[in-house]
Amino acid sequence: SSVQIRCITKSIVNTMMNHSSSPILQIYGCRTLSNLCSYTYENSTKDVCVAVDQLGGVNFLLQSMQNNLNNIFLLAESCGSITSLCESAPWIKDSIFDSGGIDAVSNIVRFHVRNIVSDEDQLYFLENVCALLMVLSTNSNCVVAIKSSGIVDDLFSVVKSSDNADNYISEHLLLT
Repeated sequence: SSVQIRCITKSIVNTMMNHSSSPILQIYGCRTLSNLCSYTYENSTKDVCVAVDQLGGVNFLLQSMQNNLNNIFLLAESCGSITSLCESAPWIKDSIFDSGGIDAVSNIVRFHVRNIVSDEDQLYFLENVCALLMVLSTNSNCVVAIKSSGIVDDLFSVVKSSDNADNYISEHLLLT
């Protein structure tokens, strides 16, 4: 039921917030939120997004990313979770824009762009960043912020330095 889905989601988000220093818990929490967003029984997807939004979960995920810059897999899972939320609830994009989330993601990419060595986790991270940017690009405010952040140029510099990254970026980044 709707109430059960919201309770489960709130429990996951609260657990993530209460154990923010546990990267493994953050990774599995993000993956679980992504899975719940794809669970399409009745209005359950909307219920997940409402519960996450009510608890400040999107801002928490963005902050968790900034606090775990060296955990590339956690960054990838966080981007994936935020992407799932945005796909399920368009108002989440406004929340990301309003909270400076695009600058946060841009800074994270900029931090890693110097260190991309084409290992599987880093390419997974790039794939999830590109998917997030693609979803955000359907919001006009986010498009302006994405363009002004320079994140697209940063991602293309990765493409120039890595043959493997080229496939990930070209498959997921549709911004011009």
